[in-house]
Amino acid sequence: MKETQFVDQNKAKWLEFEKELAQSEPKPHRVSHFYVETIDDLSFARTHYPNRLVRSYLNGLAESLSLRVQKSQKNYFRNFVQFWQRDLPLMMFEARNQFLLSFIILAVSIAIGIFSSMHDPSFANYILGDSYVKTTLANIEKGDPMAIYKDEARANMFLGITINNILVSVRTFLLSLFAGAGTLLVIIYNGVMLGVFQYFFIERGLFFESFLTIWQHGVIEISCIVLAGTAGLVLAKGILFPGTLSRLDAFRIAGRKSLVIMLGLMPLLVYSGAVEAFVTRYTEMHWSIRLFSILITFSFVLLYFVWYPRKVAQQQDWQLTFKAYLHPIQFSRFSFTKTQKNPTIIWESIRIMNLHKKTTGRALGILLLALISILTIAQHSTSSFYLYQSSLVGIAMFFNYSASPIFLIHFCVLFTALVLSQMLNSKHAKNAPFGTSAWKKNRGAIILASLVFALIFSFGYSYGSFVILTLLLFPAVGLFLATLNNEDGQFNFQKFWKWLKSSFGRLLSLVFILSAVIFLGSLLIQFVFGELFPQLLSSLISTQDHSSFINYLASYLAMAILFFAFYFVLFSSIGLSFFSIQEIQTAQNLKQRIHESFPDTGFASSQNPNLLSSSKLNRA
Repeated sequence: MKETQFVDQNKAKWLEFEKELAQSEPKPHRVSHFYVETIDDLSFARTHYPNRLVRSYLNGLAESLSLRVQKSQKNYFRNFVQFWQRDLPLMMFEARNQFLLSFIILAVSIAIGIFSSMHDPSFANYILGDSYVKTTLANIEKGDPMAIYKDEARANMFLGITINNILVSVRTFLLSLFAGAGTLLVIIYNGVMLGVFQYFFIERGLFFESFLTIWQHGVIEISCIVLAGTAGLVLAKGILFPGTLSRLDAFRIAGRKSLVIMLGLMPLLVYSGAVEAFVTRYTEMHWSIRLFSILITFSFVLLYFVWYPRKVAQQQDWQLTFKAYLHPIQFSRFSFTKTQKNPTIIWESIRIMNLHKKTTGRALGILLLALISILTIAQHSTSSFYLYQSSLVGIAMFFNYSASPIFLIHFCVLFTALVLSQMLNSKHAKNAPFGTSAWKKNRGAIILASLVFALIFSFGYSYGSFVILTLLLFPAVGLFLATLNNEDGQFNFQKFWKWLKSSFGRLLSLVFILSAVIFLGSLLIQFVFGELFPQLLSSLISTQDHSSFINYLASYLAMAILFFAFYFVLFSSIGLSFFSIQEIQTAQNLKQRIHESFPDTGFASSQNPNLLSSSKLNRA
C-alpha cells in the first residue's frame, strides 16, 4: 500500500482521535480503544514507511494517547456510578429486542396459566402443589388469605427468598446455553405459574387483596425474571448467530453483554427479598400505601429499563461505545514472552481446547466409553443419582456416594484431563516439544497426582478440611507439572519453591475463579438432571428401572464432563501461567526487547544486571 493511500484511508480516524484528546475530560474507554488502534497503525507505518513523516506523526499521537491512558487512574466509585448511569442502560438498549421478546413470552404464558385454570380447576394443584393449595385455602377460611407470608422469622425468610430468587435468575440465564431453549422454558413455566397463582385468588373474590400484597415485591421479582431471560437470550444469540465473528468470539462478547445485565439484577433481587420478608407481611397496612409502593416500583422499572436506556443511547454514540467496550478478539492476546492476567490465561486455555477439537474430542470419547462401561457394570449397586438435593449436596454425593465406583470414575476424569492438558500445552507453547513428549516426561507425576486427588475427593469430600487441602494442592501440583514440562528434565527444587511462594496467590485465584464456574455449572446440571430429565424420561419410558438407570447414567456423565473441563482448564491455565511467572522472576524477554530497541547503549547488559529482574519493572 502506498503511503498516500494509507494516510487517506486512516485520516478521518486519526482526526477523531485528536478531537477526543482535545477534550478536557476524554472518555477513558474510548482513549484506550484509540490507543490500541494507533499502535496497530504505528506498527504498520514503522514496517512500511520507516523514514516518512507519517511514522513520526503516529508516534506522537501514540505518545499522547499513552499519557492519557496512564493518567486515567482507576476510580472504583466512578466506575460504579458509570455502570448504573451508562453501561447497564446502554446494554438494555442494545438488548431491547430480547427484552421485548422475553416480556411477550412471559405475558403470553401468564394468559395461558389463567386460561388453563379457568377450564381445569385442578390445574392449580398441579402447578402450585397440593400442599400450598391446602394451606392457602385454610388461611382463606380463617380470614387471612395472605398468612403464608407471616409464618417464618423475618431474617430467615429474607435469606431463603433472596437465595431462591438469585438461583432462579441464574438458572434462567445458564439454561440459555441450550441454544436459548432452556431460558424460554423457564420463562414460560414461571409465567404459567404466575397466571395460575393470580387466578387462584381471582376466582375466590380476593383479587384486590392479593394484588396489593403480592405485587409489592412481585413487580421487581417478575421484572428480574424478564431481565434474566433477556440476558439468556443475548447469550443464545451469540451462540446461534455469530455473524462475521467466529462462534467462540461471538460467545465471549455475548457473555460479557449478558453478564452486565445479570450484575444489574443482583441488587434488585436483594431488594425484592427484603420487601417480601419485611414488608409484605403487614397486610393490615392501608390499601393506598401498598398501592402507592406498587406504582413507585412499577414506574422505576419502566423508567430505568425502558425509557432511560433510549435517552442515554440518544445522547451518546452507543455503537462506538460498544465497539470500544466489547471489542472482539480476532486473534489471541496471549503471549509466552510477556506477563499475562488470569482472564487472558483462562481464555487461552479454552482456545487451546478449541484449536485442537479433534484431539480433545477423541480423548473425551474414550473417557465417556470408559465411564459408561464402569457405570453399567456397577448398575446393580445403585438406583439413581443424588441430584434432587441442592447443588452442593449433589456434588458431595457425586464424590463420596459409597454405592458407586466414584474413585475409579474420578481417577479416569483426572487422568484424561491431566494428560490432555500437558500434551496440548506442550504442543501450543513456542519452541516446546511436540505433544507426546509431555506424557513421556510427566507420566509418573500425572499418574501419582491423579491417584492422590481421586483418593482425597472420593473419601474426604464431606469434610471441609479435605476440600481446602485439595484447593491448596492444585497450584503446587500444576506448577510442578508445568516446570517438568518446560525445563527439559532439569528440575531445580529450590527455584520451583521460590516461584511457587511468589506466585501462590496468583495461582490460587485461578482455582477459585474456576471453582465458581463449577458451582454455576452444577446448578445447571442439578436443574436438568434433577428436575427436567426425570420427568421427561418417566413420560417416555414406562419401566421405572430403565428410567432410573438412564437418569443415573446421564447424571454421572454430565458431572464427569463438567469436572473434566474444570481440570483441563485449571491445569492448562497453570501451565500457561508458568511462562508469566518465569518472566516475572527473570525478566529475560524484557531485557531482550530493551537490548533490541537500544542495541548501542548496552542497557540490558549494563553494570547493574539485577536492574531488570524485579517483578515491578517487568509489570511496568
